[in-house]
Amino acid sequence: MIKVTTYEAYHDGKLVGTRESWRVYSHAVIVQDDIEKHRAWAYGYQPSKTDRSNFDYYNEVAAKRIGEPRGVFGRYTEQEIAEAKAKIAGGWEGFAARVRQSHIDHFDERVGKGAFEPYVAAWAGRLDLAEKAARSNQAARRNQYFGAYYPGHTNLIAIVPIVIRAKKE
Repeated sequence: MIKVTTYEAYHDGKLVGTRESWRVYSHAVIVQDDIEKHRAWAYGYQPSKTDRSNFDYYNEVAAKRIGEPRGVFGRYTEQEIAEAKAKIAGGWEGFAARVRQSHIDHFDERVGKGAFEPYVAAWAGRLDLAEKAARSNQAARRNQYFGAYYPGHTNLIAIVPIVIRAKKE
């Protein structure tokens, strides 16, 4: 029978993360997203080539007629064409402003959910493995917010020894 253990990671006296596993862990890598860098990125967002490509695509769809074939994927519906027209309303400047606003809204939503609190990015069985994970960004591959989407926007807070939670009998 596999024995499952509950591990807890604490930083500054606060519980940062828990994990149940049959594996043995001794350390946790604790990180925190840099709220100021994320704010600057969201509020200073500049439209990308992908945004321009999306705008061009919506322009093409908006120019189609209802029921017009679209290759092997069926026919354009009234709803698809109406949505495309709504997305390109106001031209490129209006589209770019809505994209920028969506990034700002996403940032504000993350702030409201407490996404900028410290969290465990990686669990390790030894101190040297925890240090390696923190150095080599292995945690980025395991946790989507540890530098994966916003390189340099996440800070290493600490590598802490974990605590094994006592079993409740």
